[in-house]
Amino acid sequence: MWFLTAVYFLPWFLIIWLGLCLYARILLQLGKGGYIAKYLVSYIVFILFVFFLASPLLIFSFVESWRLEVNTNKFYAFYFVFCLLLTWVPGLLYFEKHYLNDLKRLGYFAERR
Repeated sequence: MWFLTAVYFLPWFLIIWLGLCLYARILLQLGKGGYIAKYLVSYIVFILFVFFLASPLLIFSFVESWRLEVNTNKFYAFYFVFCLLLTWVPGLLYFEKHYLNDLKRLGYFAERR
Protein backbone atom coordinates (compact mmCIF):
# COMPACT_ATOMS: atom_id res chain seq x y z
CA MET A 1 0.00 0.00 0.00
CA TRP A 2 2.78 2.44 0.89
CA PHE A 3 4.68 1.82 -2.33
CA LEU A 4 1.50 2.17 -4.39
CA THR A 5 0.91 5.55 -2.80
CA ALA A 6 4.34 6.75 -3.90
CA VAL A 7 3.69 5.40 -7.40
CA TYR A 8 0.29 7.13 -7.40
CA PHE A 9 1.90 10.51 -6.68
CA LEU A 10 4.79 10.12 -9.11
CA PRO A 11 2.88 11.26 -12.23
CA TRP A 12 1.20 14.01 -10.19
CA PHE A 13 4.62 15.62 -9.78
CA LEU A 14 4.72 16.32 -13.52
CA ILE A 15 1.02 17.15 -13.77
CA ILE A 16 1.21 19.73 -10.97
CA TRP A 17 4.37 21.25 -12.43
CA LEU A 18 2.76 21.59 -15.86
CA GLY A 19 -0.41 22.96 -14.26
CA LEU A 20 1.53 25.65 -12.42
CA CYS A 21 3.30 26.66 -15.64
CA LEU A 22 -0.05 26.86 -17.44
CA TYR A 23 -1.57 28.84 -14.56
CA ALA A 24 1.30 31.34 -14.66
CA ARG A 25 1.08 31.77 -18.42
CA ILE A 26 -2.67 32.36 -18.21
CA LEU A 27 -2.16 34.99 -15.52
CA LEU A 28 0.57 36.65 -17.60
CA GLN A 29 -1.81 36.90 -20.54
CA LEU A 30 -4.70 38.14 -18.40
CA GLY A 31 -2.43 40.69 -16.73
CA LYS A 32 -1.94 42.44 -20.04
CA GLY A 33 -5.69 42.95 -20.43
CA GLY A 34 -8.07 45.36 -18.79
CA TYR A 35 -9.36 45.43 -15.24
CA ILE A 36 -12.06 42.78 -15.73
CA ALA A 37 -9.71 40.31 -17.38
CA LYS A 38 -6.97 41.01 -14.91
CA TYR A 39 -8.94 40.61 -11.72
CA LEU A 40 -12.34 39.05 -12.26
CA VAL A 41 -11.28 36.38 -14.74
CA SER A 42 -8.12 35.77 -12.71
CA TYR A 43 -10.23 34.91 -9.66
CA ILE A 44 -12.18 32.39 -11.72
CA VAL A 45 -8.93 30.88 -13.00
CA PHE A 46 -7.60 30.79 -9.44
CA ILE A 47 -10.65 28.89 -8.17
CA LEU A 48 -10.31 26.36 -10.99
CA PHE A 49 -6.60 26.04 -10.21
CA VAL A 50 -7.32 25.31 -6.54
CA PHE A 51 -9.50 22.41 -7.64
CA PHE A 52 -6.67 21.28 -9.88
CA LEU A 53 -4.21 21.32 -6.95
CA ALA A 54 -6.66 19.31 -4.86
CA SER A 55 -7.39 16.81 -7.63
CA PRO A 56 -4.97 14.17 -6.27
CA LEU A 57 -7.05 14.16 -3.11
CA LEU A 58 -10.34 14.01 -4.98
CA ILE A 59 -9.29 11.08 -7.13
CA PHE A 60 -7.80 9.37 -4.08
CA SER A 61 -11.10 9.60 -2.21
CA PHE A 62 -12.71 7.18 -4.68
CA VAL A 63 -10.28 4.38 -3.79
CA GLU A 64 -11.81 2.63 -0.79
CA SER A 65 -8.69 0.80 0.41
CA TRP A 66 -6.62 3.99 0.54
CA ARG A 67 -9.38 5.94 2.25
CA LEU A 68 -9.76 3.20 4.86
CA GLU A 69 -5.99 3.09 5.44
CA VAL A 70 -5.80 6.87 5.95
CA ASN A 71 -8.67 6.74 8.44
CA THR A 72 -7.20 3.88 10.47
CA ASN A 73 -3.45 4.45 10.30
CA LYS A 74 -2.11 7.84 11.40
CA PHE A 75 1.37 7.11 10.05
CA TYR A 76 -0.04 6.32 6.64
CA ALA A 77 -2.14 9.51 6.74
CA PHE A 78 1.02 11.52 7.50
CA TYR A 79 2.87 9.70 4.70
CA PHE A 80 0.04 10.46 2.29
CA VAL A 81 0.09 14.18 3.10
CA PHE A 82 3.89 14.18 2.90
CA CYS A 83 3.75 12.62 -0.60
CA LEU A 84 1.12 15.18 -1.63
CA LEU A 85 3.32 18.05 -0.47
CA LEU A 86 6.32 16.56 -2.26
CA THR A 87 4.38 16.68 -5.52
CA TRP A 88 3.72 20.40 -5.06
CA VAL A 89 7.18 21.55 -3.96
CA PRO A 90 9.13 21.29 -7.27
CA GLY A 91 6.38 23.00 -9.23
CA LEU A 92 6.02 25.78 -6.66
CA LEU A 93 9.78 26.37 -6.60
CA TYR A 94 9.84 26.55 -10.39
CA PHE A 95 6.83 28.90 -10.34
CA GLU A 96 8.58 31.15 -7.83
CA LYS A 97 11.85 31.25 -9.76
CA HIS A 98 10.47 31.75 -13.28
CA TYR A 99 7.09 33.48 -12.96
CA LEU A 100 6.56 35.14 -9.61
CA ASN A 101 8.51 38.36 -10.27
CA ASP A 102 6.74 38.95 -13.59
CA LEU A 103 3.37 38.32 -11.98
CA LYS A 104 4.18 40.69 -9.13
CA ARG A 105 5.03 43.39 -11.68
CA LEU A 106 1.58 42.89 -13.19
CA GLY A 107 -0.06 43.31 -9.78
CA TYR A 108 -0.58 39.65 -8.84
CA PHE A 109 0.78 38.28 -5.59
CA ALA A 110 1.53 41.78 -4.38
CA GLU A 111 2.81 42.16 -0.85
CA ARG A 112 0.22 43.29 1.65
CA ARG A 113 0.64 46.74 3.11
